[in-house]
Amino acid sequence: SSSASASVDASSAVSGVSAESDGTFFVCLTYDDVTPPGVVAALQERVAVGADAVELRADLLASLDRAFVLHQLATLRRALPHTPVIFTLRSAAQGGRFEGGEAEYCELLRLAMGAGVAYVDVEVSGGWSEAAVTALLLNRGACRIIGSVHYLGAAPPSDAALRAAVRAAHCGGMADVAKVVC
Repeated sequence: SSSASASVDASSAVSGVSAESDGTFFVCLTYDDVTPPGVVAALQERVAVGADAVELRADLLASLDRAFVLHQLATLRRALPHTPVIFTLRSAAQGGRFEGGEAEYCELLRLAMGAGVAYVDVEVSGGWSEAAVTALLLNRGACRIIGSVHYLGAAPPSDAALRAAVRAAHCGGMADVAKVVC
């Protein structure tokens, strides 16, 4: 797919990065399927080299069938056994391609948590109910939470709105990482 080649091409920008570099970084995977041997080899040899984590954009996968998603996660864990996986299911409202409802969103995040991902990105501003977000936060097991808030296509938020977004992304102190995208 074209997104797969874009991800491989982007890896050349980080080819000189190693685990000894200053700072941390993660690689966002935009593949629709990470299981082909060529993709696995690219991940192991170039794309994920030196990355502190890899993010699987599940909303960009060819299918959200539960078995397919689990196979994607298992492939990543086998290919990159020492690299934490971030599971993201970005809703259309937040700039992604997931168009399902709240129940399916929560089910897929719980599936990823149960599969042993290191982090899940929980959309705080995705239109999900506070009860659904709280249930994910309280039932995460060993999984860490990235609370995310997105401002898309709008003017930069005011200082007050930005402070409110950061507070929201912290999820009342229950998120391990707060992420605000402007």
